[in-house]
Amino acid sequence: MSQQSQVNYHYCGPAAAEEIVRGLGWTTGPSGESLSQRVLAGNNYLKTDANVSTSWNLSVMGPTLNAWTCSSFYVPVNGSGVGGGFNASTFTYDLTTDIDNGWPLAGNIVEYANSGPRLIGHPQSTTIYHWIAIRGYTNYGANTCCADSISGDSWIWSWIVNVPPYSTISSSDMTTLLNSRRYIW
Repeated sequence: MSQQSQVNYHYCGPAAAEEIVRGLGWTTGPSGESLSQRVLAGNNYLKTDANVSTSWNLSVMGPTLNAWTCSSFYVPVNGSGVGGGFNASTFTYDLTTDIDNGWPLAGNIVEYANSGPRLIGHPQSTTIYHWIAIRGYTNYGANTCCADSISGDSWIWSWIVNVPPYSTISSSDMTTLLNSRRYIW
């Protein structure tokens, strides 16, 4: 998977989707369009432009990934913040199963100000809602590897210079970050 920096401040969803789709080898969409964050952000897919963010509701990321990969593989797992809930064992099983079969995951995380785990370089003082591409694991699933589309975009916020394009955090911490919203596997 190749990390893609966001082309504007609210394109973490399109960037994560592009990282996943491009990583799977797809560059042409179901209607023949070329893969780009701007195409993914349009009304045919993630509706990011219309909403000035990529929604975390069920009808957005999973259907977009399925359309671009000509599959029905991607389904959501709701976190406790949206009427579901999962534990680290469930997430680790889904993570290792998908990665072992060549399918990256999409994660919609929430980092609450002054509490809980953070992705590397994300400031403690700010609540951040963010889509990420989950690209692998280490130590039998104990750690989660992800691409962070905010990296490389210091023109958006000054703190971004501290964010690496790829990082690894414990799957327990990733479970905490994902459980306020969801992941798509």
